[in-house]
Amino acid sequence: MATKEQAMMPSTIETIDLAIYKLINETFDLHTKTNTGFKKVPVLWMSPERSVNSKDKEIRDSVGKLKLPLITIDRTRLISRKIAQGPTRKFASSESGQFNGQQNYPIDNKKIVYEETYAPIPVWVTVNYSINLRTEYQQQMNDLMTPFATKTGLINAL
Repeated sequence: MATKEQAMMPSTIETIDLAIYKLINETFDLHTKTNTGFKKVPVLWMSPERSVNSKDKEIRDSVGKLKLPLITIDRTRLISRKIAQGPTRKFASSESGQFNGQQNYPIDNKKIVYEETYAPIPVWVTVNYSINLRTEYQQQMNDLMTPFATKTGLINAL
């Protein structure tokens, strides 16, 4: 019997994000009753480019408010970067003392030290997502919550 090679897509941030989006939008395929009938609930990807979503006429009414029900997905954490307060404070204090003669005089500090977390190419990565379900009525929330409770991904789940 001959073996067959099968190419696998690499796991990148984009493919992981796309997988979670497809899980919610296509696999769960969430529908609920609304004032206009039974309809599919729109799924929005929340990103820094939110201006695209803010101009979408299908999800907003005439005054710009979001039409409910609505599902939003947001990647909350992958790699972290934060300001190292100790070294940054030392640079600011030193510079303030040189120019103003006063140690902690307020200045516009340009020397900011960042503490960044890097990792080698991972075998396993943990990505946190926030999935928000927004509805007008309790029955709509019940309709949207059911697949999250029943489609667990375990071996006996259908």
